[in-house]
Amino acid sequence: MTPSADYYELLGVSRNATAHELKAAYRRRARELHPDTNPTNPDAEERFKQVSEAYAVLRDPEKRALYDAYGPQGLRGWTTTTDDLFGSVFADFPDLADLFGSFFGRGRRHGPRVHRGDTLRVDVDLTLAQAYQGVTKAGVEVTRQRVCTACGGRGAEGETPPAACPACRGTGQVEQLRQGFFGMQISMAFTCTRCEGEGWVIPNPCRACEGTGVQRLRERLEVHIPAGVESGERLRLRGEGDAGARGGPAGDLIVVVHVRPDERFRRRGTELITTVALPFTTATLGGRLDIETLDGTTSVDIPPTTQPGSTIRVPGKGMPDPHTGRHGDLHVVLYVVVPRRLTRNQKHLLKGFRDAGGDTIPDDDDAKGFFERLRETLGRD
Repeated sequence: MTPSADYYELLGVSRNATAHELKAAYRRRARELHPDTNPTNPDAEERFKQVSEAYAVLRDPEKRALYDAYGPQGLRGWTTTTDDLFGSVFADFPDLADLFGSFFGRGRRHGPRVHRGDTLRVDVDLTLAQAYQGVTKAGVEVTRQRVCTACGGRGAEGETPPAACPACRGTGQVEQLRQGFFGMQISMAFTCTRCEGEGWVIPNPCRACEGTGVQRLRERLEVHIPAGVESGERLRLRGEGDAGARGGPAGDLIVVVHVRPDERFRRRGTELITTVALPFTTATLGGRLDIETLDGTTSVDIPPTTQPGSTIRVPGKGMPDPHTGRHGDLHVVLYVVVPRRLTRNQKHLLKGFRDAGGDTIPDDDDAKGFFERLRETLGRD
């Protein structure tokens, strides 16, 4: 702080500011210097402490009179502690007490801190058929912390009760007196390193878990995978992660699903695409064709003069939507198979077909090649 930055300048008020103006100015400055709004400003915390001390002095008529008359030297001999600030500044601003605690290591204590267990991750591989039907995967291995069976999560050996931490006397914090600006002494509170802020210690820790109340075990779980999941989807299993230390709530288990590629079907959301061989006689004359799906086979009608690369839509034979349960469609791309060997009679009949003009290629938009039709169905450029 520069010498010219006195208490009034820190708060941004005139020297004859009223109590109401001081209060409004401090509230504004405290909000401006909140760490959430200053994540990249390392000076914000120090400036918050300065404006807090400035308000603590100027709100007190006796201290303000001494400061106005003699400047910082008039306050020598006064000691501003953390409790002073709690009892004065935040008596005016109870809604800022938690903010104050985040800066000075003090705040509202609600008993021992609860330690939630960590969230874990496990990966599960599925076939497309399993993703279609939904499946309960047994034997999914996960290594996680579980409540210690020896001490029941208490962390103590036998019936030994916890004791108040001798370093902080059960408060979870220790105070240190530091030299502030203007020659003032400031009492700063810090988390106790002996008990890590708990306020209590275990004189006789459990030998099985070393006082943590948890043990790391390798376990096998059953994981239910709903029908219709997609590769990369994450399922959250509440409370199936690490157990919390000393009775804290358990974390979650994230199950990441990986659906292996299928040789028969390509997936796009709830839609499925497959390619099926079509005899050239059926393509020409029409008929019925058996189509393999993920839940069996179904027969579809092939209209006469079906062209290579044509697509037939089979409603309701795609993937289910995991939220609604409704199925998408199956799109069957047809490619015409020409026989490799012909009998003498077959050749004779085909020659007759050719001589009757059967090998004429129509010059219209419907005469698209197989690969062009295939690209349109698969959505490729």
